[in-house]
Amino acid sequence: MPLRTRSRHRWVRTRTPWTPCSCTRGSRSRIAKTTQRLITQTEMSPAHIPKRNYSMLTILAFHGSGRDETDLAEFCHQLSPQARIIAPRGQFTQGDGFTFFKRRSDRSIAAAELMDQAARWVSQEIDAHLPASGEVIMVGYSSGAIFAEALLSVLPKRFTGAILMRPEPLSANFRFPGMPEKPILIVAGTHDERRRHNDAAVLNEQLVNAGAVVSLHVLDAGHGWAPDSADLTLARSWLATVATD
Repeated sequence: MPLRTRSRHRWVRTRTPWTPCSCTRGSRSRIAKTTQRLITQTEMSPAHIPKRNYSMLTILAFHGSGRDETDLAEFCHQLSPQARIIAPRGQFTQGDGFTFFKRRSDRSIAAAELMDQAARWVSQEIDAHLPASGEVIMVGYSSGAIFAEALLSVLPKRFTGAILMRPEPLSANFRFPGMPEKPILIVAGTHDERRRHNDAAVLNEQLVNAGAVVSLHVLDAGHGWAPDSADLTLARSWLATVATD
């Protein structure tokens, strides 16, 4: 059965056969009401995307602010039904949910503080919860995507790639360490009221400068899920492109 209620634990691991759905977010959904239109900002041909074997794939999922560790479980299962899904809960309370970091009062990101926090998270959680071998892809939504960026900067070699949905740069001039040929998908929304219009493009450039192979797509959506499961369809297509049989 789908996991609908909040776990009392800080981590969720699952291979549960989820009931197919359109990946809505319940009564708190902010799905855009406009007709879907996919705009591809950065196209990478299959020949230029390094292939990887995801037969032993683990998905590490980071929820957005005010949510919990069950929030992306269904999305991740539909993304890769055979993958092991590990979903931590953010350590800070926010509203009726949790978040992985706190912003300044003006909603800007304290990048140095977040990096320190990510480094502590790695030292305390990574070895205890992630498999010693196999491919690990991070899936982050909103502030969870931002936290995934910080983890990529702290320990880029530990993660095979990342799917960053509605992300924001850690800072305007942030420099990632080298991550040659690391596949990363960025999914932004044209009407995202929580992001600056060039946030996705700035993050794309920062990651490309670090050597990553980035696919940047902008959906006709706001900060919430795009209509017709467009986020899921795009993520599936990207994963199939970078994975071997």
